[in-house]
Amino acid sequence: MILTFPNLIPPELAAELVRRLEKEELIDGRSTAGATGQGKKRNKQLVDTPAALAMSEEISKHLRSNRALVDLVALKSSLPFMFNCHEAGMEYRPHTDNAIMYFKGNELRTDLSATVFLSPPESYKGGELVIDIDERPTPVKLPAGSIVIYQADTLHGVNVVTEGVRWCAVTWMQSRIRSPYNRTVYRRLVVAQQALSALAAGKPESSAESVAYENLLRAKDELLRMWAE
Repeated sequence: MILTFPNLIPPELAAELVRRLEKEELIDGRSTAGATGQGKKRNKQLVDTPAALAMSEEISKHLRSNRALVDLVALKSSLPFMFNCHEAGMEYRPHTDNAIMYFKGNELRTDLSATVFLSPPESYKGGELVIDIDERPTPVKLPAGSIVIYQADTLHGVNVVTEGVRWCAVTWMQSRIRSPYNRTVYRRLVVAQQALSALAAGKPESSAESVAYENLLRAKDELLRMWAE
């Protein structure tokens, strides 16, 4: 599963965040590598500082207000964004993310990983996020301000940056629905709901489109009630 949303944040905000990040003192990314990432990670990061948390909130408010995104993943909660910098020669070889992560004593089950691209793709070479879907490595390199979301247990990595600097913001999400299979079923119902909503708009309540929409909405809500944690 790979979900992409263009312009989660405006490109102008992405550019402003990069300018602010360039003024910060970054740490060695290996300090935050999980068990499967040890020895594979070469980058710099800004994590949990007052500046990082303030910039994270600027992105998070756009994420929370994106109803399509929130509904498609049945978002329950997410961690503050961590900011990554890959300069020429840096990479993050294939790995999976930790199943559980913590912030200020709170525990989060990492159902989903997400990356917001902050650098324009033409400003650096290499640096593709490569996500292994059904044993097929899939490179992702999106415009500044766009987000990609995928299951956190998926093998993924960042190709070597050969020129320029790659900035991004990453977070992890807990869905209201634990099972990846159930999340897929729910996501398909959300997509169908969005399509039927447009078809039913302006139609009488007794129309086939309106009846189908209402029954689909009830079925989706009943499944969420059954599966939600």
